[in-house]
Amino acid sequence: MRTGQVEIIIVAGIVVLAIIAILSTVFQTPPSPVPSSVAQAQKAVKESLLSAATASANDIIETMELHGGYLTDQILADQAFTIPEATLFLGVGVPYWQQCENDLAPTEAQVEGWLERGVELTIADSLGSLAVDEDVAFDTTQLVVDATIFDDKIDFQVALPTTVGGYAMPQPYTFTVPTGFGRVTRFARDFAAEASTTRFLENHALAALYFSEAAADGEPAVPTSGFLLECGKTIFRSPAFLATAVKEAIAHSLSSTAWWQPKSTDKGEPLSFAVPTVSGTAYPDLAPGLYFPDDFAFSFSSPVMIKNNEVDFALIPPFQVPNCEISYVQKYNLLFPVVVSVKDQVTGHRLNVASLVSIVDPGNDQSMEPGTCGAPVAAPGPCDDLACLATIKIVDSLGLPVQGASVSFGGCFAGESNDQGLVVADLLCGSGEVAVYKSAAYEFLTAATDAASLDGATLTLDQKPTVTLHFVQVGPTCAASPVDMEFVFATFAGDQDAAISNIDPAASQDVECTEANAADCLGNVTGILSSVDTTILPSGTYSAEVIVANPALVAANPGKLPTIVLSSTTVLVPPQDAELTVHVPDSDQLLQKALLCIGGPGDEPTGQCAPDFVACTTDCATLVNESVRSNWVVSTLAGGAYGQTFASLLTTCGLQAVEVA
Repeated sequence: MRTGQVEIIIVAGIVVLAIIAILSTVFQTPPSPVPSSVAQAQKAVKESLLSAATASANDIIETMELHGGYLTDQILADQAFTIPEATLFLGVGVPYWQQCENDLAPTEAQVEGWLERGVELTIADSLGSLAVDEDVAFDTTQLVVDATIFDDKIDFQVALPTTVGGYAMPQPYTFTVPTGFGRVTRFARDFAAEASTTRFLENHALAALYFSEAAADGEPAVPTSGFLLECGKTIFRSPAFLATAVKEAIAHSLSSTAWWQPKSTDKGEPLSFAVPTVSGTAYPDLAPGLYFPDDFAFSFSSPVMIKNNEVDFALIPPFQVPNCEISYVQKYNLLFPVVVSVKDQVTGHRLNVASLVSIVDPGNDQSMEPGTCGAPVAAPGPCDDLACLATIKIVDSLGLPVQGASVSFGGCFAGESNDQGLVVADLLCGSGEVAVYKSAAYEFLTAATDAASLDGATLTLDQKPTVTLHFVQVGPTCAASPVDMEFVFATFAGDQDAAISNIDPAASQDVECTEANAADCLGNVTGILSSVDTTILPSGTYSAEVIVANPALVAANPGKLPTIVLSSTTVLVPPQDAELTVHVPDSDQLLQKALLCIGGPGDEPTGQCAPDFVACTTDCATLVNESVRSNWVVSTLAGGAYGQTFASLLTTCGLQAVEVA
């Protein structure tokens, strides 16, 4: 019985508790319903708040795109936040997301956090301008914004405790902003990673520098490496010209970059560049642009001066002529910003971020290469310590001022002469080389001196005279006529060596000239000039020499070098235009006369010289090397006896090889 009694008591207890619970439910006081007037007010507050929050979010998104994903000082006010290093583009500060080898791009979480903080601040600022009644209260101390960024939109949740007439409003407020902010910032992040690893901005800029367009002198506007083949050829680039040329070359690499496609392999197309992907991803819906920042300009302290004045008189069959060929290498150290701008395809806004590009001279035989931003700051350059003031006057050979002449000393640019021919500038103290250059029409003046001597000095910059060389044949009877058969090289040795030929540069020489095919080579030259104009002979004194070859003799002796070298002559080229006459013997006529004296190949000499064979030796046999009678022409020409006869002809006729008209 006890057991049964206990069970009944327990059940009875459960029933009692159930009854109590039911009674409590029945008689509990229900929550007060929100009055309809308050509900209407809450609806209006919500709509007003969502409108303000959406406008705030749009403003923050646009601002962050313009400022490379960052907030601004104006928005942050006195909030604790570090604004990164930036450059100026379209009047707006654009932060660096990449510098040389360093990827500085913020993470997606960082950008999202800044976006949320910016929207929180702007919502809080906008609450005071909302058209709400006095009984509406916002607890801004509890304001929290949560943003989720997608490629084409951003979802927002705003927690802002709000009461209207003492009644709390449901939380959170939610809204969506259509925008491509997420996609363009993801592109920018991939771009920064790509640019810091492959260094494609540097590599594109280097290619543009190495293949820069030609300047007015026919040489690259930005000299990097190459050859000068013309005697006396000069490349001069002032610092101002160089700054413009470098910017134009690199600007071409920026503007001609093709995105999301492979680089063209067509060699006939202009120089172009391609970026197929960034960090392995292509963004075919985006068309990024690369630009220099506002008012950006390169600056150089020294000019580029390259002069071809090293002449090597080398054997170039079928002539022994001057070889005016030098190679040059010119390198630059460049550090410059580039802004990448990409359009948000949803809003039409643009995201702008910056990169810092570095090109350095490694200081060895290697080409220029991408530099590092972490390298120590370079020591001051030689042109940073200019402490000796000097006034220099530049005049021409008539003593008249020369305007626009560039003056350098010790490799440091001093400036250009004004309309009075004056340059007033600070120079390196001590000894060095002064260089003055105006244009290809003037000499390139260089001289060793010192800064003290240059102060108050007058330097004469002569114009290059136009020298006309007339090539004239002289026959055995001293009769003269314009040259029509001889190939002539007139060589001039002086402060600046040069060689001038009467071969028409427009004539075709399709066969490569070698010693073995000299006849074929000369046979392809179709033009011989009787006069030539040149400006490669500055005024001065030269030792002139004339090298002559007759194509008929060359053709008759393949594989040989039947050239004649006439004795040297001293020639003075005046500062003004001048005419020179180059006298050469009519070798064909002399050959015919010599045959009468010597006899043909294989024949015994007659022993009698033709009466009108000028300066013929009395012993005709000495004209021939008996051991090579079958090659008498070559032996006499190369051996010198025949050549001496030619020189004697000019002497007999009262002529020098080269004379001033």
